Amino acid sequence: MKSVPKKRSNPPMRKEYDFSGGVVGKYAKRYAEATKVVSLDPDVANAFPDSKSVNEALRSLVRVRIAVKLRSARDERANPDHCARDRAYHDHGFDRDTDQ
Repeated sequence: MKSVPKKRSNPPMRKEYDFSGGVVGKYAKRYAEATKVVSLDPDVANAFPDSKSVNEALRSLVRVRIAVKLRSARDERANPDHCARDRAYHDHGFDRDTDQ
């Protein structure tokens, strides 16, 4: 049989803490603008031990995405007759006309 956890009461507020002049939500808007909360599917969440590792993985993905875009733009300037997307399909063994 499971034991019922005891309710913990909050300790009393110390006298030196005075919030009488405080403003509720003073920084809430600034915090909300700088923060995005996302929900990960369980299988994805299980792949990461903490939020730091998720952020590192996403930053790596962003760097790869930027590098691919830059390379694609450079390739198209060098050879405008051959679209980078078609090359990517071909390089991975797909026929662009039939595998959409």
